[in-house]
Amino acid sequence: MCTISVAYDEAFLFYYRDNLDAIREAGADIVYFSPLLDEALPVCDGLYIGGGYPELHEEVLLKNAGMCESIRTAVTAGLPTVAECGGFMYLVMTDALPGEVYPTDSAKRFGYLTIHAENDSMLFLQGEDIPAHEYHHWDCTDCGSDLLAKKADGRTWRFGYAGDTIYAGFPHLHFGGKLPLAERFVKASDAYNNREL
Repeated sequence: MCTISVAYDEAFLFYYRDNLDAIREAGADIVYFSPLLDEALPVCDGLYIGGGYPELHEEVLLKNAGMCESIRTAVTAGLPTVAECGGFMYLVMTDALPGEVYPTDSAKRFGYLTIHAENDSMLFLQGEDIPAHEYHHWDCTDCGSDLLAKKADGRTWRFGYAGDTIYAGFPHLHFGGKLPLAERFVKASDAYNNREL
Protein backbone atom coordinates (compact mmCIF):
# COMPACT_ATOMS: atom_id res chain seq x y z
CA MET A 1 0.00 0.00 0.00
CA CYS A 2 1.30 3.46 -0.85
CA THR A 3 1.28 6.56 1.35
CA ILE A 4 0.37 10.03 0.13
CA SER A 5 1.45 13.04 2.18
CA VAL A 6 -1.10 15.86 2.33
CA ALA A 7 -0.02 19.36 3.34
CA TYR A 8 -2.41 20.69 5.96
CA ASP A 9 -1.93 23.74 8.16
CA GLU A 10 -2.83 27.45 8.22
CA ALA A 11 -1.15 27.93 4.83
CA PHE A 12 -2.77 24.96 3.05
CA LEU A 13 -6.32 24.10 3.99
CA PHE A 14 -8.48 24.14 0.86
CA TYR A 15 -9.35 20.55 -0.06
CA TYR A 16 -12.48 18.87 -1.31
CA ARG A 17 -13.25 16.19 1.26
CA ASP A 18 -14.31 14.01 -1.69
CA ASN A 19 -10.73 14.16 -2.99
CA LEU A 20 -9.26 12.85 0.24
CA ASP A 21 -11.95 10.16 0.50
CA ALA A 22 -11.32 9.13 -3.12
CA ILE A 23 -7.58 8.79 -2.49
CA ARG A 24 -8.26 6.48 0.46
CA GLU A 25 -10.86 4.51 -1.48
CA ALA A 26 -8.31 4.03 -4.27
CA GLY A 27 -6.07 2.26 -1.78
CA ALA A 28 -3.66 4.84 -0.39
CA ASP A 29 -2.94 5.83 3.19
CA ILE A 30 -2.89 9.56 3.91
CA VAL A 31 -0.45 11.20 6.29
CA TYR A 32 -0.77 14.91 7.03
CA PHE A 33 2.17 17.26 7.45
CA SER A 34 2.78 20.97 7.93
CA PRO A 35 5.05 22.87 5.53
CA LEU A 36 5.07 25.62 8.16
CA LEU A 37 6.16 23.56 11.15
CA ASP A 38 7.66 20.23 10.08
CA GLU A 39 11.34 19.99 9.25
CA ALA A 40 10.98 17.73 6.21
CA LEU A 41 8.49 15.88 4.07
CA PRO A 42 7.39 12.59 5.68
CA VAL A 43 8.41 9.33 4.04
CA CYS A 44 5.80 8.91 1.31
CA ASP A 45 5.05 7.75 -2.22
CA GLY A 46 2.97 10.73 -3.32
CA LEU A 47 2.46 14.40 -2.42
CA TYR A 48 -0.74 16.46 -2.43
CA ILE A 49 -0.57 20.20 -1.73
CA GLY A 50 -3.95 21.89 -2.00
CA GLY A 51 -5.02 25.50 -1.98
CA GLY A 52 -4.68 28.03 0.78
CA TYR A 53 -2.76 31.17 1.59
CA PRO A 54 0.98 30.54 1.23
CA GLU A 55 1.41 34.22 0.41
CA LEU A 56 0.26 35.15 3.93
CA HIS A 57 2.84 32.80 5.43
CA GLU A 58 5.62 33.29 2.89
CA GLU A 59 8.26 34.40 5.39
CA VAL A 60 7.75 31.39 7.67
CA LEU A 61 7.46 28.95 4.76
CA LEU A 62 10.70 30.15 3.16
CA LYS A 63 12.56 30.27 6.49
CA ASN A 64 11.78 26.56 6.85
CA ALA A 65 14.75 25.70 4.63
CA GLY A 66 14.69 22.00 5.48
CA MET A 67 11.12 21.59 4.27
CA CYS A 68 11.74 23.69 1.15
CA GLU A 69 14.75 21.56 0.24
CA SER A 70 12.86 18.35 1.00
CA ILE A 71 9.93 19.37 -1.23
CA ARG A 72 12.17 20.62 -4.05
CA THR A 73 14.30 17.46 -4.01
CA ALA A 74 11.31 15.10 -3.90
CA VAL A 75 9.34 16.81 -6.67
CA THR A 76 12.28 17.20 -9.03
CA ALA A 77 13.26 13.56 -8.39
CA GLY A 78 9.84 12.39 -9.59
CA LEU A 79 7.68 11.96 -6.48
CA PRO A 80 4.09 11.82 -7.82
CA THR A 81 2.69 15.24 -6.98
CA VAL A 82 -0.60 17.11 -7.21
CA ALA A 83 -0.29 20.82 -6.42
CA GLU A 84 -3.32 23.08 -6.84
CA CYS A 85 -3.46 26.87 -6.60
CA GLY A 86 -1.64 27.66 -3.34
CA GLY A 87 0.17 24.35 -3.64
CA PHE A 88 1.35 25.32 -7.12
CA MET A 89 2.51 28.67 -5.74
CA TYR A 90 4.45 26.89 -3.02
CA LEU A 91 6.28 24.70 -5.54
CA VAL A 92 7.29 27.90 -7.35
CA MET A 93 8.34 29.52 -4.06
CA THR A 94 10.57 26.53 -3.24
CA ASP A 95 12.10 26.53 -6.77
CA ALA A 96 10.66 23.10 -7.51
CA LEU A 97 9.02 24.85 -10.50
CA PRO A 98 10.21 27.93 -12.41
CA GLY A 99 8.88 31.45 -12.17
CA GLU A 100 7.97 33.92 -9.46
CA VAL A 101 4.61 34.51 -7.77
CA TYR A 102 3.27 38.03 -7.33
CA PRO A 103 0.13 39.80 -6.06
CA THR A 104 -2.52 41.21 -8.38
CA ASP A 105 -5.27 43.76 -7.82
CA SER A 106 -8.19 41.38 -8.45
CA ALA A 107 -9.19 37.73 -8.75
CA LYS A 108 -7.55 36.22 -11.82
CA ARG A 109 -9.25 33.77 -14.20
CA PHE A 110 -12.03 33.35 -11.63
CA GLY A 111 -14.66 30.65 -12.00
CA TYR A 112 -15.40 27.32 -13.60
CA LEU A 113 -13.42 26.09 -16.58
CA THR A 114 -12.67 22.95 -18.53
CA ILE A 115 -9.16 21.55 -18.78
CA HIS A 116 -8.37 19.89 -22.09
CA ALA A 117 -5.56 17.33 -22.05
CA GLU A 118 -3.63 17.22 -25.30
CA ASN A 119 -1.24 14.51 -24.06
CA ASP A 120 -1.22 11.64 -21.58
CA SER A 121 0.05 12.46 -18.09
CA MET A 122 -0.19 11.15 -14.54
CA LEU A 123 -3.80 12.32 -14.07
CA PHE A 124 -5.14 12.82 -17.60
CA LEU A 125 -5.37 10.93 -20.87
CA GLN A 126 -5.04 12.62 -24.23
CA GLY A 127 -8.34 14.11 -25.37
CA GLU A 128 -10.02 14.20 -21.96
CA ASP A 129 -11.91 17.27 -20.76
CA ILE A 130 -11.78 17.82 -17.01
CA PRO A 131 -14.03 20.24 -15.09
CA ALA A 132 -12.13 22.52 -12.74
CA HIS A 133 -12.38 25.75 -10.77
CA GLU A 134 -9.96 28.64 -10.41
CA TYR A 135 -9.84 31.43 -7.83
CA HIS A 136 -6.75 33.36 -6.76
CA HIS A 137 -5.52 36.91 -6.21
CA TRP A 138 -1.90 36.06 -6.96
CA ASP A 139 -0.36 35.01 -10.24
CA CYS A 140 2.90 33.59 -11.56
CA THR A 141 5.37 34.68 -14.20
CA ASP A 142 5.46 31.09 -15.48
CA CYS A 143 2.16 29.21 -15.15
CA GLY A 144 3.30 26.35 -17.39
CA SER A 145 1.85 25.37 -20.76
CA ASP A 146 1.11 21.64 -20.74
CA LEU A 147 -2.69 21.99 -20.62
CA LEU A 148 -5.40 24.04 -22.30
CA ALA A 149 -8.00 25.88 -20.21
CA LYS A 150 -11.36 26.68 -21.81
CA LYS A 151 -14.15 28.92 -20.55
CA ALA A 152 -17.78 28.70 -21.62
CA ASP A 153 -17.51 32.12 -23.27
CA GLY A 154 -14.83 30.85 -25.65
CA ARG A 155 -11.72 32.17 -23.91
CA THR A 156 -8.76 29.81 -23.80
CA TRP A 157 -5.25 29.90 -22.36
CA ARG A 158 -2.40 27.50 -21.76
CA PHE A 159 -1.29 26.64 -18.23
CA GLY A 160 0.06 24.03 -15.92
CA TYR A 161 2.55 21.24 -15.55
CA ALA A 162 1.24 17.80 -16.47
CA GLY A 163 3.77 15.02 -16.76
CA ASP A 164 4.27 11.40 -15.77
CA THR A 165 4.61 12.36 -12.10
CA ILE A 166 2.98 15.76 -11.71
CA TYR A 167 -0.09 17.93 -11.99
CA ALA A 168 0.59 21.51 -10.90
CA GLY A 169 -1.42 24.60 -11.73
CA PHE A 170 -3.86 27.16 -10.39
CA PRO A 171 -7.10 25.21 -11.16
CA HIS A 172 -8.60 23.01 -8.44
CA LEU A 173 -9.65 19.51 -9.47
CA HIS A 174 -12.49 17.40 -8.10
CA PHE A 175 -11.68 13.70 -7.83
CA GLY A 176 -15.32 12.64 -7.49
CA GLY A 177 -16.29 13.08 -11.12
CA LYS A 178 -16.48 10.62 -13.99
CA LEU A 179 -12.72 10.38 -14.50
CA PRO A 180 -10.63 8.18 -12.18
CA LEU A 181 -8.23 10.94 -11.15
CA ALA A 182 -7.65 9.61 -7.63
CA GLU A 183 -7.08 6.10 -8.95
CA ARG A 184 -4.48 7.40 -11.41
CA PHE A 185 -2.72 9.38 -8.68
CA VAL A 186 -2.62 6.34 -6.41
CA LYS A 187 -1.44 4.13 -9.29
CA ALA A 188 1.49 6.48 -9.89
CA SER A 189 2.24 6.52 -6.16
CA ASP A 190 2.13 2.70 -6.04
CA ALA A 191 4.60 2.58 -8.92
CA TYR A 192 6.87 4.98 -7.05
CA ASN A 193 6.59 2.81 -3.93
CA ASN A 194 7.56 -0.29 -5.91
CA ARG A 195 10.35 1.31 -7.94
CA GLU A 196 13.80 -0.28 -7.95
CA LEU A 197 16.19 1.75 -5.81
